[in-house]
Amino acid sequence: MKATKIAIVISGIAVFTLVALAILSSLQMPGTLIVPDVYKDIQTAIDKARPGDTVLIKAGMYKESLVFKDGVNLIGEGIEKVTVCSETESRQVILVKNCKNGLIKGLAVEQRCKWAMNGIKIINSTVEVNSCKAQNMLCSGILVEDESNVVISNCVLESDGEYGIHVRRKGTTAILKNNLCRKNEFGGICFDWGASGKLEGNVCEQNNSGIDMTQAGIGTVLDNNCCRKNHFGISINGCEKIYLRYNICEGNENGISIGDSNTTAILENNRCCNNKIDGISVSNYAKTIAEKNLCEGNGQYGISVWVHSEVILKNNNFRANSSHGIYVYEGNIDAQSNLCEDNNGVGIFISIPDTAAEIKSNRCVKNGNHGISLDKGACGLLENNVCEENGGDGILLIDPGTEADVKQNHCIKNKKNGIDFYNGAKCTAEKNICEQNTDGIVASGKGTKLTLKHNRCQLNQKSGMCFWKGVEVTASANICERNKGAGIYVTESGTIAELRKNSCRENEKYGICFYNGCTGIAEENVCQENEFAGIYVGKTNETMTIENNQCIKNWQDGISFGESSKITAKSNTCSDNDQWGIKFIDGSRGIAENNICLRNGWEGILVQGKGTLVSLNNNQCIENYPSGILFSQEGGGKAESNICENNPWSGIAVRGEGTTPTLINNKCNNNGVCGIIYWAGAEPNIAEDNVAIGNGKKGIMRRD
Repeated sequence: MKATKIAIVISGIAVFTLVALAILSSLQMPGTLIVPDVYKDIQTAIDKARPGDTVLIKAGMYKESLVFKDGVNLIGEGIEKVTVCSETESRQVILVKNCKNGLIKGLAVEQRCKWAMNGIKIINSTVEVNSCKAQNMLCSGILVEDESNVVISNCVLESDGEYGIHVRRKGTTAILKNNLCRKNEFGGICFDWGASGKLEGNVCEQNNSGIDMTQAGIGTVLDNNCCRKNHFGISINGCEKIYLRYNICEGNENGISIGDSNTTAILENNRCCNNKIDGISVSNYAKTIAEKNLCEGNGQYGISVWVHSEVILKNNNFRANSSHGIYVYEGNIDAQSNLCEDNNGVGIFISIPDTAAEIKSNRCVKNGNHGISLDKGACGLLENNVCEENGGDGILLIDPGTEADVKQNHCIKNKKNGIDFYNGAKCTAEKNICEQNTDGIVASGKGTKLTLKHNRCQLNQKSGMCFWKGVEVTASANICERNKGAGIYVTESGTIAELRKNSCRENEKYGICFYNGCTGIAEENVCQENEFAGIYVGKTNETMTIENNQCIKNWQDGISFGESSKITAKSNTCSDNDQWGIKFIDGSRGIAENNICLRNGWEGILVQGKGTLVSLNNNQCIENYPSGILFSQEGGGKAESNICENNPWSGIAVRGEGTTPTLINNKCNNNGVCGIIYWAGAEPNIAEDNVAIGNGKKGIMRRD
C-alpha cells in the first residue's frame, strides 16, 4: 500500500513537470504581435516583443517614431500598404541601436515634419533591412554607422535630401543588394569615413552620384546599374581599395570618377556609355587598374587621367567617344591591348611634362584625328601598337621635352602620316611598319631630333620618310620601297640628315632626295629601281657627302646633283641605270672620286651646264652608253686618273662651246670609237699622260 502511494506521488510529479515544461516551452516559442488588430501602435508591439518575435504590421498609415528592439522581426504587409511617418520632433523614423540581430521588412518610412532627418538609422547593430522604402527624408533614407554590420536589400530610397543609403565610419560594414536609389540630392548610395562593404545589383538613377565611395575602406561594387542623369554614375575618392565589376554607368554627366591620393580602384567589365562628359575619369594621384571595360559614346573622353594619377589599362574598349578614347593630362599610364576605335579625336592622347606612358599592343583604328599622340613634354614607350585608318597621323609626337621610344608599331592607311615627329620632339623609332599613309615617317621643326632604325615604310602616297624644317635625324637600315614619292626626302635649310645602310627601292620618284638648303650624309644605302634618280641632291649650298652607296637599275640616274655646291660623291656604285650613272648639272660643284659607273643607259658621269664645276678622280666608267664621261654645255672641272673603258662610243667626250675641262692621266681604252673625243667649240685641256689605246678608231679625236 505504501509503495502504491509512492508511485502515485512520483507520477504526479512527472505530470506536473511535463506540463510545466510545455508551458515554459510555449512561453519561449517566437510569437507574432499584430498591429493594429492586437496592438494599436507599432512601438507598443515592439516593446512587448521578445527576441525572435515578429511584429506584423497591417496596411495603414502609422504616425509615430520607432525605437527598434534587439532580436525582433518588424514586418509590414508591403511598401505600398504600410507607411510609418514621423510627425514629432524625432531625428529618425526608425532608430536601431545596439541590436545584435533583427529584421525590418515590407514597410515605407516618410518624413512629415522638419525634424525627421533619416528614415532608418542603424547604430552599432547587426540587422537586415529588406523590401522597405524611405523617401523625402531631410538627410538619408537609411543611415548606417558606428561598427554596424547590415544587409540591405530590395529597398527603394527616393527623393531624400542627402543619400538614399549612407554607410559611414570605420568598422561599419554593409551588404547592399538590389536596391533602387533615385532622385536623392547628394547620392544614391554613399560609403565614407572608413566604412566597407559590398554593393551588388543596385539601381541608382537621377542622383548627384549614383554610388559615392569617399574615404571608404575595402569594398566591392558589383553589377550595379547607375544610369540616367546622375552627375557621377559611381564616384570613388580617397578609398583604400575598391573593386568595381560589371557595373553599368550610362546617361550620366560622368560614368565612373576616381580621385585622391589614397585611392586604389580596380575596374573590370564595367560599361560606361553615353555619359555627357567622360566614361571613366581618374584624378588627383589616384591609382587605378581598369580591364575589359567598355567606354562608348561619351561626350568627351572614354577615359581621362589627371594630376599625377597612375593607371593601368588592359583589354578595354574605348569607342565612338566625342573627343579622345584615352586622354592623359599629367599622370603615369600603362596601356596594353586596348581598342580605341571611331573616337572623334585621338585614340590615345598623352600630354604635359612629367607624364610617363607605356603604350603597348593597342589598336587605334578609325579615329577622327590621330591614332596615338604625345605632346607638351610627355615621355614614354610606344610598342606593338596598330594605328590604322585614322583621320590624322597614326602616331604623332610633338613639342620640346616630348621623348619616346617608338618600336614595332604598325601604322597603316592613316589619312596623314604613319608616324609624325614635330616641333622639338626627341625620339627613337625602330622596327615600325608604316604603309599606305600620306608619308610613312615625317620629322619636322627646329629642335626635333630623331634616330630611325630598321623601319619599313612602303606603299605611302608621298614619301617613305620625309625630314624638313630644321630637324636633325639619323636614319639607318630602314626599308623605304614602292612609295609614290621618294623613299627618303630631306628638305629645307637647317635640316640635317645622316642616312646610312637604308634600302630605297621601287619608289615612283627618287630613292633618296636632298633638296632646298638641307645638309647631310648618304652612306652605304641601296637605291634600286626607282623611277627618278637613286639619289638626288638639289638646290643646296651646304656640305653633302654621298659615299659607298649602290644606285642600281633606276629609271633615270644613279646619282644626280643640281644647283648644289660642296658635294662629295665617293666610292659609290652606279650601275644599270636607264640614264646617267652620276649627273652634275645647273651649276653644281664638288668632287666625285672612286665611284664605279657601269652599264648605264647614258654616260657613266655627266658634267653639264654653265657654272657646273666638278673634279672627277679615280672613277671607273665602264660599258656605259655612249661614253664613260661627258662634259657638256660649258660644264667644267677636271677629270684625273679615271678609267673609262669598253664604252660603245668614247671613254671621255667633251662638247659645246665654252666647255673647257682639264683631262689628266685618264685611261680611256677599248672603247667603241675613240678614247677621248671633243667637238668643235669645246676646248678641253688634254694632258699628254692620258692613255687611249685599243679604241675602235682613234685614241683622241676632234670632231667638227
